[in-house]
Amino acid sequence: MTKNLHKHLLVWYLFLGVFSLMFVTGCGEDNPITEPSCTVTISNFTISPTTISKSAVINGTATLSGSVTYSEDLGLDDNTLRAFAQQIYYSSNNTYSSNDILLTAFAPTVSSTGKVTIDQIELDNSVPTGAGYLISRFDAVPCSLGGTIPSDEKAVAITINN
Repeated sequence: MTKNLHKHLLVWYLFLGVFSLMFVTGCGEDNPITEPSCTVTISNFTISPTTISKSAVINGTATLSGSVTYSEDLGLDDNTLRAFAQQIYYSSNNTYSSNDILLTAFAPTVSSTGKVTIDQIELDNSVPTGAGYLISRFDAVPCSLGGTIPSDEKAVAITINN
């Protein structure tokens, strides 16, 4: 009798395990449960104005403003998103390289939708006149779930006139 009881308990235990696995993974549902991933992307990057005159560079700076919007499901805190948004580079092309100029950017506001408002981006005298790009970029960083959040970037074309 003890042997049969053990068999029945084992079958019942296996049944419960399979049933709970189906419930947790959303088997048979139209909307399965999704787990957070280590993906953060820049979904939008805006700058205003996109044309500025070099003569507007007063005391070594000209001011631009804009926003960067991130798509992520990790629940990153405001300080992390602000730090990402403050990595703005001037580039002669629309792809980041180590030769690009890191600019000073101030990003005090983060919305609940992941939009970071940039109050000020300073262009110093080292930024050349002509066509160029501002690139919002963040480096790959460790993910709290394990692994790495890969880097991402988005560029906006700008023109700096004499």
